[in-house]
Amino acid sequence: MALIQKLKSVIQNLLVFLKTIILLWKTSRGTFLFILLVDTSIGLTIPGKLWVWKEFIDAAAEILSVPSTSFKKMFFWLSIHFSLVLFSSVLGRVSNFVQNVFSSNLNKTITEKISEKTMELEMKDFDNSETYNQIQKSSDQSLNRSISILQTTVNFINNITTFIGIVGILIFLDTSIVLLCLVSSIPMFYISIRILNKWFAVFNERFEQNRFVKHLKTILITNHYIKELKLSSSDRYLTNIILEIMDKYINEDKKIRKRFLFETSLVDVIDNAIMYFIKILVVIICLNSKLTIGSLTMYVTAIDNLKNTVSNILTLLSSAYENCLYMQSIFQLLDTPVEKKDNKREFPIPFQRIEFKSVSFCYPGTEIYALKDINVVLEANHAYSLVGLNGSGKTTFIKLLLNLYQPTEGEILVDGININEFNRSSLFENVTAVFQDFIQYPFDVKTNIGIGNLENIDNIDRIISAAISSGANDFIINLPNQYDTKLKKEWSGSVDLSLGQWQKLAITRALMKPSAVLILDEPTASLDVIAEHEIFMKFQEMRCSRLCIMVTHRFVNTRQVDNIIVLESGKMIEFGNHNELIQLKGVYARLYQMQANSYDNVNNSDFREKVTI
Repeated sequence: MALIQKLKSVIQNLLVFLKTIILLWKTSRGTFLFILLVDTSIGLTIPGKLWVWKEFIDAAAEILSVPSTSFKKMFFWLSIHFSLVLFSSVLGRVSNFVQNVFSSNLNKTITEKISEKTMELEMKDFDNSETYNQIQKSSDQSLNRSISILQTTVNFINNITTFIGIVGILIFLDTSIVLLCLVSSIPMFYISIRILNKWFAVFNERFEQNRFVKHLKTILITNHYIKELKLSSSDRYLTNIILEIMDKYINEDKKIRKRFLFETSLVDVIDNAIMYFIKILVVIICLNSKLTIGSLTMYVTAIDNLKNTVSNILTLLSSAYENCLYMQSIFQLLDTPVEKKDNKREFPIPFQRIEFKSVSFCYPGTEIYALKDINVVLEANHAYSLVGLNGSGKTTFIKLLLNLYQPTEGEILVDGININEFNRSSLFENVTAVFQDFIQYPFDVKTNIGIGNLENIDNIDRIISAAISSGANDFIINLPNQYDTKLKKEWSGSVDLSLGQWQKLAITRALMKPSAVLILDEPTASLDVIAEHEIFMKFQEMRCSRLCIMVTHRFVNTRQVDNIIVLESGKMIEFGNHNELIQLKGVYARLYQMQANSYDNVNNSDFREKVTI
């Protein structure tokens, strides 16, 4: 059983190796072949230099024994040896140059493949921690491991070429010497494989914890978090957690290294003893055969070169095995099946209604319903407010509406057609959303806004118009370089914004794209009262041309929407306009009254409305 498992592992790693070679080939075929050709030539120079040096030694010995002999022969072989050394050196530098250029192209190829695959993954995939592990492993390991496999392949060809040449020399002396050199290298190769397997197992066991440590380190140097870390002294607490984890791993590593130190040292002693035995055997054979001093030197040197070459080949095989273990992650990621959604019908524009029909939903990996038996119709050109306490299912409702997840039960219909029947990219093209956890891009202001509509990302007139509509223009014109001001303090020459200003940019970004559906998920949580009022007025203007949905905890403006959806524990418990729900005297009326009562000194009659519960 163990043998079968090992065989499967070997086959799996062989497939990974072949996939990596294909990846290298696709990156640049011509460069890949050129590197292999150059390093094959370098490998051929080693046995060539051995033979030429033997001729040089014999020529020198002849001059010593017969002083009248001409120096021409000796200098001839010396010049040939010099030429081979120079040729090998130049090829080596050329190979390094080409490999560095190839490495940059490979980095681009791998980054592109990982990014494209990440874009294809479903939202549910990102609810699985293993997805993050795979992406992180792929990003961290793939480039170095791919380059290492390239170098391993190149060096393997180089050493195989050298091996063949040296064996060709030694075979004339004694075949058994070649066999002894080969056999003596096997024990160290076996131990190397065991060590690599152990460290790979350790790598996998620790990976998520190491990712956690990396995340804590990021928190410690993130500008947005520094003030809280300083005030609470939690930076020391986080540092101690990082150091404790590192200390634990250091102690574990010591035990592992000690165990392998004894085994490798014992094998080294045996290996060196065998090598000296082989050299003595070579000397005896040369003396008995009355060979020249040049031949003796060549064969002894050839033994060292053969041993080093065999060791290199086995080390390269070990390295290839190790690299293939780590390369598994990127191919597992790239081979993750995804449902192709771009060959379906186009999202209908205009549409009349979107209907949730007996929709229930559980997040992947749980059996707890985030939404349960939702039945509601959303009419085009109407405005809706989605309200409820934290955890009531508001954001989940939005994710299903956007087809980021599919319902566990029931269906979502667009004009009577299941939303899954539509091309997802065409759906996204006609939806604009501002989420409560919006992105703060490390770009300049105009790019932060323009990225909301990539077709107009450089249209400064449209960008300014959107900023004026959202009110963001008022603070942008006071920035050092206005719309060209770089943002996020982590980067040189940049400034940072308040959370409210960032939120205005996110809203401005949403206004860049004309869409049939507008979703605002807590869009005014960080805005002042005036800015919030201005945004809601803009929301009111847009309701006549699109379906508008606002998720909110604030009830100050819910009177103005057509209907309010009230969620509680994943269920829709109330539906209607403000007046209807106030008269119903249910959950909405109670929450509204609680919020109204918190405005002790506000004279606005909207917040003085009396409700009897």
